[in-house]
Amino acid sequence: MSSVRKRMSIILSTCSILIPTLSFALCSDLGGLYEKRKELVKKYEEEVGNDYLKNKEKADLYAQQREVIDSKYRYAINAMFSEYDKKENKYFQQCCKVRIKDGYLFLVCKLLAYFRDGNAELFLRNIPFKKEDLNDLWTVDDILLSDPNYYSKSHPRIFDKASFVFLFLDTIYQLAIQGNVKAIDRFLTINLFANGGYAEYVENKILNLFENHPEIIIKNWNIVKKYIRSFRSPEYQFRANALKKKYQDLCSNKVYVLACKEVLEFLEDKDKGR
Repeated sequence: MSSVRKRMSIILSTCSILIPTLSFALCSDLGGLYEKRKELVKKYEEEVGNDYLKNKEKADLYAQQREVIDSKYRYAINAMFSEYDKKENKYFQQCCKVRIKDGYLFLVCKLLAYFRDGNAELFLRNIPFKKEDLNDLWTVDDILLSDPNYYSKSHPRIFDKASFVFLFLDTIYQLAIQGNVKAIDRFLTINLFANGGYAEYVENKILNLFENHPEIIIKNWNIVKKYIRSFRSPEYQFRANALKKKYQDLCSNKVYVLACKEVLEFLEDKDKGR
């Protein structure tokens, strides 16, 4: 065997050894990074704040350290969703079938598990519903979308439809319009704390629930009415008359008398701009 062929053989043998090692390290390599990232964010807020120019050195250092962490998360998350595209589960088994104290992976694994087995009860169990806990949900998008080459390089096909957070929210919403009580409650809770584009999306979906699924609203009014003060969209006022007609027709059967009365009062207030 020539020296060149020997070297090639050694290289190929080395690669065959390294490949399973790298796949094994996909999520074990993330150990402790959840806490480290949160600590970096806290340091940035406390030591840099909004004054980047004054604290440029620290700001750049913390940003670089966070990017190192984010790149590892991006690699793992994209690998798991790309694997899902191929109907494979090696990375899923490795990253999601063990107990790991990581708020980001917790949410990623929840969504992937639901996509794989459709178990709504497991998906909805322990979904964050407090403001500080929901920050982990928004952060997954921050991590994935902060890649400067996100739109120019290939990524899992499922992200062609929407970002991770919008996929997650839409999954809860789809369960809500099927009448899943826990999904309705979780979706309305998220509306309390969502901001920016997420807030607009959730609010529009709640309006859609009112408009296209009145039977769900009436049947679950005891849950919905706890959150009505958080329904901010001006569209309720613009569509109040059409909505009232829809609920009046639905309520003619006199089954949910109190719920019908209170829903119509809510829409009447919106119609009057209150």
